[in-house]
Order: sequence, then C-alpha cells, then structure tokens
Amino acid sequence: MLHPLKAGLLSLVTLAVPLLAATDLQNEDLRRLIVNGVFWGLKLPVPAKADVAYVDPYAPSMYGFDSERKNFKVSELQLGKSLPPSAL
Repeated sequence: MLHPLKAGLLSLVTLAVPLLAATDLQNEDLRRLIVNGVFWGLKLPVPAKADVAYVDPYAPSMYGFDSERKNFKVSELQLGKSLPPSAL
C-alpha cells in the first residue's frame, strides 16, 4: 500500500506491507517488492530484477508463544556467521 503524506514543504510516500511475518520473507517475489519499494522511495532507479538473494543462511521459525531465544548475544549477529540453534 502506498501512503502519501504532505505537510507543508515536505512530501513523503511510504510503502507498507501489512501483517508481514519472518516466514513470508522466504518468498523471492515479496523480497523483491520490498527492495524495489526502497529504491523507489529513495528516488533511485529501480532495477529490472534486483538481486534479493540471502546474504547469510535464513531459516525463520514459525511465530508463536515461548519460542523466543533466551540469553541471546549481540556478538552472534555477524555477517557470514550462522546463528547457533535455539536451546529451548
């Protein structure tokens, strides 16, 4: 959805993807929609087919209760480093 906003001299447009879950990002077309929206929002040329390949392995879990990772360390979030499995 596009949301235009005009306030005085400032004019903004936002791109919203409602109800997006981590598992939805496994869809290449949806990732491309988001990446293209960022290019468009920054008024940069939108590539014909943006590269939306994962930078690191991506294995989202289903959302729910009591599934969060405990004792998570920021040092575990580095490019090229896979997250260790959750110890639930």
